[in-house]
Amino acid sequence: MFERFKQQSSDAIFMHDDASLHKEFVELLDTEFQRKWIGPGSTFATWPSLSPDIHPLCFFLWGHVKSKVYKKPIEENDVNELVHRVYQAFIEITPDMLKHAVKAYKERLKMVLEANGNLIDQHNDEGKDKTSSDMETIAWLTRLEKGNFLR
Repeated sequence: MFERFKQQSSDAIFMHDDASLHKEFVELLDTEFQRKWIGPGSTFATWPSLSPDIHPLCFFLWGHVKSKVYKKPIEENDVNELVHRVYQAFIEITPDMLKHAVKAYKERLKMVLEANGNLIDQHNDEGKDKTSSDMETIAWLTRLEKGNFLR
């Protein structure tokens, strides 16, 4: 996966979710992607721990792709089938689906603002309810849109 990503994506940034990482994996990401990955332990840019799903990539895209890719089991080590399913999941996204995601994004941002930055989401992490600062995520997204990925 890393080799394919590096060959095809010179401008892309690898984003790892906020699942806990072993030190060895953080070192691998630092080696393979240098200043091209975002996530817990990144020296390039962090993603707020347990961040709310206010961004369309979080609350729409990844869930859509995952539901399509894993609708049926994939044979062990069948990378071609995995790539095919991911590709199919993306081409099945319609303009109406994207419009709905953008509308929902605006609504979620409005909810955060109306709550004066208080939490709008609650996350369940390893069986324990935890919450995070939605305003921290909005600040991060603002920096991202301005091209300032650094902390």
